[in-house]
Amino acid sequence: MNNHTSGFCTLITAIFFTAWSVQASAQCAVGSEFSMAEETVLEAYIGYYGRPADPDGLAFWSQILENQGGRLDSIIDAFGRSSEFDERFGNLDNGVLVTNLYEQLFARTPDDAGLAFWVGELDTGASSLQSVTLNILGGAQNSDVEVLQNRTLVSKFYIEQRRSLSLSAEPSADQLAMLVASVTENPETATAACIAVTALLTSLDERTFSALVLDLIQNQTSDTAAPLDINGLNLDMSNEDDDAFSSLF
Repeated sequence: MNNHTSGFCTLITAIFFTAWSVQASAQCAVGSEFSMAEETVLEAYIGYYGRPADPDGLAFWSQILENQGGRLDSIIDAFGRSSEFDERFGNLDNGVLVTNLYEQLFARTPDDAGLAFWVGELDTGASSLQSVTLNILGGAQNSDVEVLQNRTLVSKFYIEQRRSLSLSAEPSADQLAMLVASVTENPETATAACIAVTALLTSLDERTFSALVLDLIQNQTSDTAAPLDINGLNLDMSNEDDDAFSSLF
């Protein structure tokens, strides 16, 4: 993305603006089967890193998890040690880290009692952040479960779409985290995020970038042109811009 022109950034920003406003529940359809180990690893990525797993990471950790009999607690400490975590979260205090876990898993902040308990566990060294993640994940109920299910669905959609493309660059962890963060218990937010996944990956796909630019030019220079079509997805560029994804670029 850093090597693309400012016009490219403008193009993709416009796509994200319109993607947010589109409502089409079929856009989150996932055809691939995911194993129990893969489902567990996807949830761990959402909780600990706040983003979908990348295909290689999913394959690596799900295989290790299967070798350990499906016990996430057997791999969670190793899973949580990474340069990505250090770069994105390493300077945060324990209160912010625990709050982040709740926000990344459930789209909400913890209650005061829960926050105080888990911060105390971290401050005293009684628990690692990885084990706290595991416990918070295991305690999901009611609307928290719905949020996690929707975010996992978007993660599956991302994995399936990413596997099918040859990209000129990878989406950044922050871009993917913002997509996940937009998803709540409302199924329509998952739909919008899946559409945004398609737009983001299409923008990085070497095979479709030129066609995407041509479509945009044709649609924006004709008063009667049809909405921009990306892989069969109609995006009406005349819709009012939404700021939800503006900071992605």
